[in-house]
Amino acid sequence: MVTPAHEKIVDNFLENLKDIVTDLKNNPREADGMAAMYGAMASLLDPNMVIPFVQTFLDSLTQID
Repeated sequence: MVTPAHEKIVDNFLENLKDIVTDLKNNPREADGMAAMYGAMASLLDPNMVIPFVQTFLDSLTQID
């Protein structure tokens, strides 16, 4: 997310963004972590499953064993 706070660092932000895009194009890899969750939500056939999916994921992060 880009906000007005980025105005002070726009040059550095854009340079970093360019570097990571170049790196990802040259070295594609499987999504993991949060990116995998967002990708999985986009692939759900039933949009009504997004909230239960996120709730289950968040429950797994806060579960006490």
